[in-house]
This record gives sequence, structure tokens and C-alpha cells, in this order.
Amino acid sequence: IQEPHHAGKKYYHAQSGEELVRVWEKMSKSKYNGVDPDVMIEKYGADTCRLFMLFKAPTDKVLEWDASAVQGVHRWLARVWKLGGEAVSVMPSSTCDAQGEEEKEERLRLKYEMKKCFSSVDECLESGKYNVAIARMMEFSNYLKKVDDETRSTVDFGRS
Repeated sequence: IQEPHHAGKKYYHAQSGEELVRVWEKMSKSKYNGVDPDVMIEKYGADTCRLFMLFKAPTDKVLEWDASAVQGVHRWLARVWKLGGEAVSVMPSSTCDAQGEEEKEERLRLKYEMKKCFSSVDECLESGKYNVAIARMMEFSNYLKKVDDETRSTVDFGRS
């Protein structure tokens, strides 16, 4: 089997050169085109599968199953666990009162970003926009990766 050729977002048949069209069909047992949830849960875990379904599409739209996107959600959850573990490991050093102006600015920015994320997520959850809420959390975790450990350790996530 030859791989199709592509130019930009369009794909073409390797031999005939005809443009290939992606067709999405609703999953159906009778068409044998469904995804076995047990297999996906075994491979990625129930949390990843649930999060993917909430993230991939608004609840009122049809979900197009995409295995590579499930992997992306799985990797994101792993990064969040890693960030949490790093935060816990540096927590005892969080008694820094004497800080330079730059460190204080970084800490204030972190608190601002955290509160902005929490507020946005609350609003999205109340309005049923779960996919947007998850996207906001992904944005915040990407921001957190850029913040140094010491700054992260000075913010009390429990009380903010």
C-alpha cells in the first residue's frame, strides 16, 4: 500500500493523482466502524478517554474519534501529573519572604494567570462548555511549564 501524496491540507491518491476526500460516518455496530471503549480504556485509561470526549467537541456536536488526539490528551495528563509532582517536591522551600523585584513580579504574574484560569474554567463549566474549560486548563499548564520551580513553589494553590 502506497502512502497518499499531500500538498498542504489536501491529499491525493499515489497512483491516479485524484484528490482524496475524508468521509466521516457515525459509528455503528452494523457498519462495524465503532471504537471499542474497553480497548481504549485498557490502552489509555478511563480518565483519558473521558477527558478526550469532553475536550474534542462541544457536547451538542458529533464527536469524530481521532486516535492521535486521544494520545495528545494522554500526554497532557502525564505532563499535569509531572507538574504536580514537581510542585510537591519543592513545596518545603516556599518560605521565601525576601525576594527581589523580579521574583515578586513573576509570583504576581503566576497568581494572576492562575486566577484567570480558574475564573474562565468556572464560567465554562457553568455554561456547559467543557471543551473550552479543558482548553483553558491546557493553556495554563503550558504557562506553568515555563515558570521556574522556585516561583511555582511560592504560590499556595490551596488558598488562591
